[in-house]
Formats: sequence, structure tokens, C-alpha cells
Amino acid sequence: MSNLNNVKFTTIIPSAGGLLLPMIEEFKNFPSEIFSFEEVSERDKNCLEYLKNKNIKYTLLKDSDEISEKFDLIGILAPCAGLSDLVKSNERNEANNNWIIKTLKLALKTKSKIVFGENSANLLSDMGKETFNEMIKIAKENNYKILFYLTKAQNYGNPQKRERCFYICFNKESFSNFPIMAEGLYIKEGLINYVTDSDMADLNTDKPSDNIYYKFLYKKLSSLYPTEVIDHASFISKMVDLKGDKKYIRLQREALKYVDELIDFLKNKNDTKNLEKIEAIKKKIKNGKNFWGDKITISHYNVPVMVANSCINLVHPFKDRFINKREAIRLMDFPDDYNYVTDKKYFFKNVPLKMSKSIIANIHNFLNNEYASANKEGDYIIQTYGSSELVSGVFSPDSPVSSDSADSSGGSESI
Repeated sequence: MSNLNNVKFTTIIPSAGGLLLPMIEEFKNFPSEIFSFEEVSERDKNCLEYLKNKNIKYTLLKDSDEISEKFDLIGILAPCAGLSDLVKSNERNEANNNWIIKTLKLALKTKSKIVFGENSANLLSDMGKETFNEMIKIAKENNYKILFYLTKAQNYGNPQKRERCFYICFNKESFSNFPIMAEGLYIKEGLINYVTDSDMADLNTDKPSDNIYYKFLYKKLSSLYPTEVIDHASFISKMVDLKGDKKYIRLQREALKYVDELIDFLKNKNDTKNLEKIEAIKKKIKNGKNFWGDKITISHYNVPVMVANSCINLVHPFKDRFINKREAIRLMDFPDDYNYVTDKKYFFKNVPLKMSKSIIANIHNFLNNEYASANKEGDYIIQTYGSSELVSGVFSPDSPVSSDSADSSGGSESI
């Protein structure tokens, strides 16, 4: 690939640096200025601390402010609370969920060559149809076409599912057709590749083996291997091997497969607190209802998703402890000289760096005019990792895109 020298780039809401750090690495340069807002500035502190000696101006914008410069590339990490599976439905339309639209409008007004960002995979589901349509409308009004790219962290070697939607807006003055993403090979890595001893503090000082569901499953597993002495490491490996391809287990959910035996076990242990909880869950299951269970996860391989406080519940794959702070940071693909100084929930809401590195390498190709064309007409296109089918369309205010045509995700686990 030929190198486009002196790529002029910036970011709006740098957050932990999930887009900014890979841009710095790809373009071998630092931006002169980055932008954010007072309301979300707390989540930027980790990145600012990491880059504090790099002479980058950090500007907090007000609602009426505009960015006067034109860039080759602007990256956006807008909060996605309104599209999260973890947010209650009655909270989805609150004002603080409008950051995608607010930041996109701001960036497109600069007339920069490419504006891109990442957000929840639910952007391409029925939940996100209003935001999806508004994004296409804004792009069209500003003479941009927009590519939505649905992918997940596992596709880039990170051992977590973490489905995300990247959106890439191309200024029609610079791009007459749609570039499409060039996809790398699936790289399979396990959790075990990311965890080694370090001097960083533990996130959770409890011992997994003290957990009541761990004890129940240990007893259950011991009955299957009566002649073996099972330590923590062999407990983990045998449990995940029983799962086949999924390779991770939530302790409480696994124990609930044997709910009547579990109830007897809790009675024998005189554990009235958990007994009441499991009996209530049993009723919900019987009535066809769902439940929020304990999040303690054991794995040698993949984990469902690292988000917010879930990091404190991930059991080390061969030691009787939970993963520590450094190991959790590695699971987001951040470097070992990176530390977070805010509440962990702000750090673990970020995109794993291996994902964004691949996207930004593609964007570098786009800027160099080295890309395959989608040969599609219209205002937007949807591309899904691993699928040869490209969905395209034209936006009309009188006939916005329906959730059926926009939904290529099939459901997701989002933040």
C-alpha cells in the first residue's frame, strides 16, 4: 500500500482512545487537536492521561460550536446508551442517547473526506431504526454516502463476541462510488493468550471456588470423574470442554440445568438467600419468562462480551482467582503501558483495538484510492462481515428505511 503522507485526522469524543490510538499508529502521527463535550468528558480522561505528553490540544465544545477545519478523517466514539440491550426501554429516548446524531451533524458540517464511528450492533436492528434513518438523512443533506459495517471482535482475534456496527461516511466530492471493506481472515485466540501474572491490582478479590454455584458444579463434575483429583485448572478445562464450540460458561446458568439438584444442594448448605433466588428463577423459567442471572463466567477461549463491570466476574482460566486489572485491559487490546484512571465502566465501554485497527487500515486504503467498489447506487450500503450480500438503498423522508431492510444483525449483545 502506498502511504498517504500527513493524513490530517481528529476525533470527536476520544473516550478511552478506541479509535484515536489506532489512527495514531496507522498514520504515524498525532492530531494537533481533538474535540469533546463537558457532558461526556469524564470518559475521555483515560486517553488524555495516556497521551498527556504528546502536545495535543483538547477542546470542549458547546452545543452551538462548530469545527472550522476540514480533515481527511474524523473518528467518532459517541455513547450508545439508547441502543444498548442493557438500558430499560423507557430510558431509550432520553436526551443523552442522542450523541450519535449530534456528533455526526457536527463532523459532516466540516466537509471532511471521511467521517467514521462505531456503535452498537443494534443500530441495524428494529431498536435503532429511527437513528439509522436519521443518520442517512443527515449524510444525504451534507452530500455524503454512508457505509454501515456489521462485525464482531472475534473476527479480529479478540476472544470476545462484542458485535459492533461501524459507520463510514464518504464525501461525494472525494468518492464517486462506495468503497467496501476488505476483510482479513478469522483469527482464533483464546482468553488464555491474554492472561499472565502482573503487578496490577485485582478487580475482584473473591475466590471463584467460594462461589456456591462453583461448588455445586464442582461436585457434579467430580461425580463424572470419580477417580480423578480435580483442581481449579482441570475444573475449568473440563467444564468448557463439555460445552463444545461455545467455550464459556456462566456458573449460575450452567447450575440451573440441574435446578432440582441445585435446590437440594442449597437446602443442605442452609443457603436460604440463594435458595429463594433459585426457586424464584425456577418459577420464571416454568412460566416462560427470562431472568437476569449472575454474570460469573469461566472460560479458556471466548467470553460473551467485556463491558462495564463484567470484567470483575471473569474467572482466570487456570488459577483460582478472577482476572486482574491488567489482564482486563489486555482483553480490550490496549497496550501494557495503558492504565485507566476513571471508573472501570468508562473504559470497558470501548471498542477493542484490534477491531478498529482493521477498520482504520481499510480507511487508509480508501484515502489512497486503493479499494474495491461496491458498484451500488444509493445513499447507503450495509455490509456484514463474512457475507457477500450488500444491501443498498435510497433515503426518502416520506418512505424511510424499514427495520426489516435495515436489520442484518439478527440480534446482538451490545453495550
